[in-house]
Amino acid sequence: MSDFQEKKYSIKEAEALIPGLKKDFEEIVELKKKLDDIGFDIVYGTFREGCSPNGTGSLPQDFLDFCGIIENNFHKVGILLRSLDEGIVDFPAKRGKDDVFITWIYPESKINYWYFPEEGYQEKKSIVDF
Repeated sequence: MSDFQEKKYSIKEAEALIPGLKKDFEEIVELKKKLDDIGFDIVYGTFREGCSPNGTGSLPQDFLDFCGIIENNFHKVGILLRSLDEGIVDFPAKRGKDDVFITWIYPESKINYWYFPEEGYQEKKSIVDF
């Protein structure tokens, strides 16, 4: 799998990041709520029809803050935010010779799942079987 993340996390390394990620997660959930309240769609980076703040032509600061957290605290370190609504965060890892994802689900305090990328998250397995 050529596009698989280069950084591979051990369970211990991933779990060491969870306290900071919890804080980040709480912040981006709050930012998303503020953006939802003003009619801004974070997926498309635009205001929903009828919600535009006439003539400003700029993105809301909350959206820029949201993007900054995702970029700096997730993407740049190879962590994948799979679902904000479900709280799913994946860390690229190795299981023997196989590329896998180990999964943290907000607000849990540890990694509880893993899965093969080709199977997808729906086929997640207990970390006990890692």
